[in-house]
Amino acid sequence: MGYAATYPRQIRYRQHPVDVVVKFRNAGDKTLKKPAIQFKIKPNDHNGEAVTVVINGDGDGWKCEIARESATCRSSAQVAPGEELPQIDIGVAFEWENDGRGYLADYFTATFGDVVYEGSIAYDTSV
Repeated sequence: MGYAATYPRQIRYRQHPVDVVVKFRNAGDKTLKKPAIQFKIKPNDHNGEAVTVVINGDGDGWKCEIARESATCRSSAQVAPGEELPQIDIGVAFEWENDGRGYLADYFTATFGDVVYEGSIAYDTSV
């Protein structure tokens, strides 16, 4: 079972897979048509390899295309100002040999247009 850390924008967990929840809300003053959000894993420093892989993406009204280190989720909805769409659950899993080094982490971004949210996912490999 995953758990959220108290650190800003960091998700820490000991077991996997776990879902990263992405919420979409129109904070602008114009209706948005057919929004798309790209979720991308960025390797931290593991010889240029990510320890995290995207395994699925799902949400009411969303269609997600999954690649090893990314998911692009699209909706056919029109989103009025202040309106929120159902959440997207992005399933991620740890894929690295457990060598007991403690915490390993990767970064992720969730991008819509020119708005980018950044965070990190950390793994406790000491257990």
